[in-house]
Amino acid sequence: STGAKSATLRIASDDPDENPTDAGLDGTRIVADIAVQPTGHDFGSVALGSNPSQPFVVRNLGSAVLHVAAPALVGPDSTSFSISGGGSSFGMAPTIASGVSSFAVAPGDSHVVTVTFAATTVGTKSAALRLTSDDPDEATLDFPLSGTAVLPEIAVHPTTFDFGAVLVGDSLDHGFVVHNVGSGALSVSATTLFGPNAGDFAIVTGAAPFSIAPGDSHQVSVRFTPSALGSESASLQ
Repeated sequence: STGAKSATLRIASDDPDENPTDAGLDGTRIVADIAVQPTGHDFGSVALGSNPSQPFVVRNLGSAVLHVAAPALVGPDSTSFSISGGGSSFGMAPTIASGVSSFAVAPGDSHVVTVTFAATTVGTKSAALRLTSDDPDEATLDFPLSGTAVLPEIAVHPTTFDFGAVLVGDSLDHGFVVHNVGSGALSVSATTLFGPNAGDFAIVTGAAPFSIAPGDSHQVSVRFTPSALGSESASLQ
């Protein structure tokens, strides 16, 4: 156990006036004690390429300096995560970032290790942050990591439309359905009309901005109001 300890060393001899002889022994046992928050992290659904980060705070609750070896990433998808601060990254292909390695934490102090979700393909990824230290009863600790990389994908129906013959001064509306066939939320920031006769077409409902959940859809209605005789054309973007 930790704390102050005392004992006596007794030496027996044939010394006629100092037998036995006692020597006092005193000492204090100190140990490091690691504590980490959070104990794991789920990044949730993350747009591919956005690369969010999560800090892990490593505390020393003990009475001796805590020595932590270079943090590691282990598990089936370790290369989908990276240690972006406070430690070294050891995925499938070990690398050590500049200024990132093993560290020591004084009693009562803390150190931050930052993990980034950096998936390059869509899907659910899992790994663990591994910390190895000189804590006597928690020498190796694994902290689970997970995240799902998602990607939106737009599909529009129809891809083209002929309003046919419309009397000058009359109007005809038609809807274009925007589908999100991907796995992440689709954000549409602008809907515009361009082309040689764009002035005779107008977006009447459903104009951007709007967002579409995976598997959902949104309708944009376009009105054609010819101002002159003849064939006219434009494009919806």
